[in-house]
Amino acid sequence: MKLSLTYYLIISVLKLKGIKKIFSADPIDYHRLRKEDLFIPKSNFYKSKHVSRFTILNSEITKIT
Repeated sequence: MKLSLTYYLIISVLKLKGIKKIFSADPIDYHRLRKEDLFIPKSNFYKSKHVSRFTILNSEITKIT
């Protein structure tokens, strides 16, 4: 089976960001992965939307309605 150019691009991006190492480890270090995935909206976003924040298992969740 021939692999596409997109496959090679995605693999190289994963290697550059270091994500491939995280998923190759046993067990997966999800704390490190989760820290890099955190997004906090700016304050003007809170003015236009109804936003509530809560914590589940040491992970902060932002609910936007």
